[in-house]
Amino acid sequence: VSVRVGPAATRAQLNADLEKKTLVGFYFFGHGHYSSHEDQGYLVLADGRMSAGEIEHLEPTIPFAFVNACLGAATG
Repeated sequence: VSVRVGPAATRAQLNADLEKKTLVGFYFFGHGHYSSHEDQGYLVLADGRMSAGEIEHLEPTIPFAFVNACLGAATG
């Protein structure tokens, strides 16, 4: 289990974690944002936001993801 809290929860760290082939799950509990202009949701991290599209582009192979973020279920 790896826990990223506060300043350690960065875009670079999330990228590195999601690229690990040994990762079996991802749980995010934090702030989220939805841009109706971009029709896309975002996770708010210590150094900026990461879009759902950016995460999808990484093509993570994890079998389980749970996202608990404000505005996480918003739609355009």
